[in-house]
Amino acid sequence: MQPERQISLFCVMAGGALVYPEVRMLLQHAEEVPGGQLMTGGFFGAGAVFFGTLLTLDAGPRWFKALSLGFWGLVALAFAAAMQFGASRSPGPVRMGLFEFFTALVLVAFFGTLYGNWWVERRARRTS
Repeated sequence: MQPERQISLFCVMAGGALVYPEVRMLLQHAEEVPGGQLMTGGFFGAGAVFFGTLLTLDAGPRWFKALSLGFWGLVALAFAAAMQFGASRSPGPVRMGLFEFFTALVLVAFFGTLYGNWWVERRARRTS
């Protein structure tokens, strides 16, 4: 098993284990304030999406790439939605800005990796 695969699996499990209970608590209790647990989960989610997308783009047939990229896209959207939910419940601008940062980090990890791979493949086609 490749170390990147292990890292992405660890990050998605750790991020999900941190984010899920926090979001459930925020949904059940209107007076609760999101904390660092949600932000840490967003960081792990960004790492999982980055490494998972890189692994998906490396090898495999096209149908597998499409299926795997769909999965990692959904994971990225789930973590971004959790971070946006935390931002909407934040008491101040600093904490809201941190949640917005982690939202952008997750989305950039996915779309930036896709763009970087597209750019490298396009450049390889031009030189050949």
